[in-house]
Amino acid sequence: MALDGFEDFLLTRLATPCAWPHEPAAVEFHATEGLAWCLTLAGAGARSTRIPASAATGSHPDAAGVRLHGTASDLLLFMYDRIPASFLRVDGDLLPLDRLRAWEPEEWAARRDRRPRPAPERRRAGTVPLLPLTPAEL
Repeated sequence: MALDGFEDFLLTRLATPCAWPHEPAAVEFHATEGLAWCLTLAGAGARSTRIPASAATGSHPDAAGVRLHGTASDLLLFMYDRIPASFLRVDGDLLPLDRLRAWEPEEWAARRDRRPRPAPERRRAGTVPLLPLTPAEL
C-alpha cells in the first residue's frame, strides 16, 4: 500500500510542467521494498520516472545530487515533513529537496486557489445551530 501511495505522490503531487527556478537537479528515492524512482527537476518542470529494477541498485543516468533510501512509508512521511532525514539513509546534498519543499509553482497555487472553500458558519447570538441555516433564516 505504501509503495502505491508513494508512487502516486510522485506522479500526481509533484508532477508539473512549471519551470523549476533553480539549477536542474534529480532526486532518487529507493524504497527498501524494491522499487526506486527518479524525480527530475528542470526547466521543463518536475517529472518522476520509475528506475528499472536492473538499475535500482546503482546510479540512474539522470541522477544528480541526492539519493534517499528507506521504506516507502518513511519516504512519504519525509516528503510530508512528518519525519526528519535522519530516519532515512541519505547519500548526497539535501538542498534540492529543501528547495522542492519551498517551491510553489504557479500551477499549484492556481489549483489551491480554485478549491471550493466552505462558507463560514453563521450563528445567531446565544444559540448553537444544530443544522446549517437556510437562506431564509439569514
